[in-house]
Amino acid sequence: MVTGLTFEAQCLADLAREVDLHVRVSGADPRRAKSESDALIAAGCTALLSFGIAGGLDPALLPGTIVVATSVIDPAGRRLPASSDWSDRLAAHLGDARRGAIAGTDIMITEPPLKRRLHIDTHALAVDMESHAVAHAATTAGIPFAVIRAIADHAETRLPQWLSGVLKPDGSVRPLAVAAQIVLKPWEIGTLIGLGRANAQATAALRRAVALLGRELLA
Repeated sequence: MVTGLTFEAQCLADLAREVDLHVRVSGADPRRAKSESDALIAAGCTALLSFGIAGGLDPALLPGTIVVATSVIDPAGRRLPASSDWSDRLAAHLGDARRGAIAGTDIMITEPPLKRRLHIDTHALAVDMESHAVAHAATTAGIPFAVIRAIADHAETRLPQWLSGVLKPDGSVRPLAVAAQIVLKPWEIGTLIGLGRANAQATAALRRAVALLGRELLA
C-alpha cells in the first residue's frame, strides 16, 4: 500500500499487524510515491494499492465519499486501467463506493476553476498526487494495482496554496509551519476549520472501509 500522508497509513495499521501488508508513505510527493512503489516491488510485493484521501472533481461527491478507481489518468493524459477483478471485488464489499477514473497530478490542485477544468478534460471523479505514480510502477512491473480514495475536499472548495509546504517528507504535518501561516493569513482560519471537518469525514470513511474489507482489501 502506498499513501501520501501519515494519518492515511495509520488507517491501515491494525490490518498490517494481521496480514502480510507493507505500507509506505510518500509525503504527498509523486516522485517519492514512484520510488516507494518500486521499492515495494523489488521487495517482492505482487500487487500495489494507492490508498488515502483525494480532492473531489465531480461536484456530486461529498467529503467522505469512497472512490474505487476504474483507471488512473496521469498528468500527460495517459489512462492506466486498474485491476478490474480486484477493483470490482473492493467495490462490491464496500457497497456504496463510487466507481470511476482518478486523475493524477504532480502539484496540488487548490482552485475550484482548475478542478472544474480537470473534471471536464478527464471526466475523473477525484484527483490525488500518488495514484498515477503507483499505477505507472505497477504497470511497468506487470502487476495489478487498485485505488481506494476518500473525498476530502469538495470540487468547489478552495484550498490554501501553502498547504503542500507544511508537509514533512514522512507525510506528517509541521505544526509550527501551519501556525505561522495562520498568523500571516488569519482570514483563512474558517477555511481550515471546514477542511478539518471534511478531512475527518474522509478519514472516518477510510477507517470504515478498512474495517469492512479486512483481508478482502488484499489482491
